[in-house]
Amino acid sequence: MKADTENGIKPIQRNGVTVRIRRTEKNGFERFVVDYRNQGQRKLVWRSSLADARAAANDAIDKITEGQGEVLNLKSADAHAFIRARAYLDGSEGETKIDLQIDEAVRIAADVLRLLDGRTEPIEAARDWLKRNAVELPKITVADAVERLKVQTVQDGKSKDRQIHLASHLGALAKSFNCEVHTITTSQISSYLVGLPFGERTKANHREDIGFFNRWLILHGYLPKGTDWLDGVQRYSLKKVGKIAAWMVMNQNNGSRAGCNG
Repeated sequence: MKADTENGIKPIQRNGVTVRIRRTEKNGFERFVVDYRNQGQRKLVWRSSLADARAAANDAIDKITEGQGEVLNLKSADAHAFIRARAYLDGSEGETKIDLQIDEAVRIAADVLRLLDGRTEPIEAARDWLKRNAVELPKITVADAVERLKVQTVQDGKSKDRQIHLASHLGALAKSFNCEVHTITTSQISSYLVGLPFGERTKANHREDIGFFNRWLILHGYLPKGTDWLDGVQRYSLKKVGKIAAWMVMNQNNGSRAGCNG
C-alpha cells in the first residue's frame, strides 16, 4: 500500500473503502485527522493520537461496510454510545451475539422498562421467569384440557349445575381458542370477555370460570406457577342491575312522600 507522501502515514484501505489520516496541529497540539468520504460527503474526524485515529478509521470502514455510516455523523459522545451499544449486542468472548439492530434492541428494552414500571429490574424479572420455567411443561390444547376438567368435576362430585356451567363456559372458550393453553395471554382473555354477547352478570360468570380453569391448569402442571390470565382484566358485576334500579326508584319515591308528609 503506497504511503501518503505528505506526512508519511499510510491510508487504511479495506473492503474497497479508503480512509486517509493526516497529521496536523491545532491550538498548539499535534492532532490527527481521519479523512474519508461517506455517501458522497467528505467526513473529518479529529483524534489526539495516531493510534486513536487508526482505530477511528477502522471503525469508519466497518460502519460504511455495514451500511451504518450515518452513525459517524453523530457527536463524539453519541458515537461512543452507539459503539458501546453495538458491543453489548455483539457480546464478549463466549457470549451469544444478539442479532438485532440497535433501534430494535432499544425498543424492546423500552417496552420492558415501561411494563415493569420501576417495580423490579428487567434482569430480575428475566431470572424469575427462567426459574419458574426451568422445567418444560407438558403441552395441551384448550379443548383437551376442558375435557379433562369436565371428567374431574364428575369424579369430584360437583353439583350438576356446576358441571353444566363449567362445561358451557369453558366449552365456549375452547371454541374460541383453538390453541395450546400456554400460548394464551391476558390481552386475549380480555378481548374474549369483552366480545361475549351477554350482559355483565353472565360475563362475570364466564370470567370466574376462566379463573378456575387457569388455576386448574397450574395445579396439573400445564401452566407455570404465577400465571394469571385475569391479571388486569376487567371485572364484571354479578348484581342484577334491573332489580337494583327498581329498588332505588321505589325508595326514592317513598322518601319523597315521607318528606312531603313530614
